[in-house]
Amino acid sequence: MSDIQTLARGGASIKEFAAYYFERLAEVLGSLDLDELAELERELESARIEGRTVFIAGNGGSATTATSMANDLGFDVLKKTATDRTFRIHALTDNVAALTAIANDVGYERVFVDQMRIHFRPGDVLIVVSASGNSCAATLPASAIK
Repeated sequence: MSDIQTLARGGASIKEFAAYYFERLAEVLGSLDLDELAELERELESARIEGRTVFIAGNGGSATTATSMANDLGFDVLKKTATDRTFRIHALTDNVAALTAIANDVGYERVFVDQMRIHFRPGDVLIVVSASGNSCAATLPASAIK
């Protein structure tokens, strides 16, 4: 259990919880490597220009983040730019039938891997979202989709 979960379950007031949460959030944001963020931007822009597909995955609440990110990078870029060359983007969390069929027939740990085995082409990009950093989706080795 994380410190935040412990604080929330320990009866902390909303003020105490918010103060701790914001302090922790500031630490996390301050530790981000901005060069890595710039590299992500370069990779995504290259994928957009070259017509490669960007896949996004996440578990739980991060599944919704994956969907939102796909919409933002796809539709918002299209409506806000003069170019017709938007992102080819797909949230692996959006096909409920595929998710539940794979989970039921093969196992939950394969819900993203098996979709990638079908759709992934060399040069495509995979973004995995994990708000907690503890999700099983936080690590998806490239070898898993071969």
